[in-house]
Amino acid sequence: MATTTSRKPRAIVANPSPKASGKATKSKPERGRDLPEFVLKYAGKPDAINASTFLESLSAVATILHEANRELGTGDPVDVKIKAPKPGSFVVHLIIDPSIADHVASLFKIGGSVIGGLVGALKIWQHLKGKPPKAVKTEGDGTVSIQNESGATIIESKQIAQFVLNNSTVTFNLARTFSALDSDPNVVAFEMLDRDEKKKLADVPRAEFPALSVSPAPADQQKREITVRAPLNIVKPSFDEKLKWELVYNGNRISALVSDTALNLSIDREGEPFRKGDVLDASLRIKQEYNATLKAFLNKSYEVFKVHAHIVAPTKRDQKTLFGAS
Repeated sequence: MATTTSRKPRAIVANPSPKASGKATKSKPERGRDLPEFVLKYAGKPDAINASTFLESLSAVATILHEANRELGTGDPVDVKIKAPKPGSFVVHLIIDPSIADHVASLFKIGGSVIGGLVGALKIWQHLKGKPPKAVKTEGDGTVSIQNESGATIIESKQIAQFVLNNSTVTFNLARTFSALDSDPNVVAFEMLDRDEKKKLADVPRAEFPALSVSPAPADQQKREITVRAPLNIVKPSFDEKLKWELVYNGNRISALVSDTALNLSIDREGEPFRKGDVLDASLRIKQEYNATLKAFLNKSYEVFKVHAHIVAPTKRDQKTLFGAS
């Protein structure tokens, strides 16, 4: 667990592309081309699209990729790194951790089970349009047919269908992706393409954003757990593991248990200091219950189970140094 003064999340790193920077070596570009890579394109005027749109939607996409790796891949740690080669699009790298053997790298390529999980999730989500499936049937060849409310049917692998339909973290972050896009009128379409932008893997026009921003109402699911990585502003820390911290998540003040062993050890052994204004770049587990009257899941409890970085807020002295004394 790191302490830093930077507000840039550690797992999502913005890097200029080799073409844009003009920097190249004999070995690194070749290695870079070996890395699994695809493009998320936000159609619209790039200078008018809100930065928070990118941050929120990309964070949700990264969470889906991590879930796909956990369920469909190896479960080994991976980093999602982002570079912007040209205005209006992002090239997202799924980087294989050095501890992972080379023979599993195919899982992370286009068509592999991990990135294939994201493609399949977008396809199913777009097909259902914010409604629960009318029918789900396992075919004789092991595939699954999914019928939407209007009666149209698509065929997916059983693994991908279960990954999307039975994973509340995936459905939550799919809705979160399109909610962010829908809130920004400057985004006119959302596309997923291969590395060279020659093959379109998903294409969602703006007209579909509102429907895709809503998770389908469950048939019988009354409770669920979701996970999300987000910045959490510290209001009041607690140095007793059994007591909750006061934090701000997504504009709302919450109370959350912090179960990250590394952070608690750092507090106990090193006396790591905290103050108001500090931010935790953290993974948050949220327990929700379905409210039939509101037809929505409501948050009931929060747990910070992993802190990726402790971001220290600048002091008044720091601000004077940066901006000059007034």
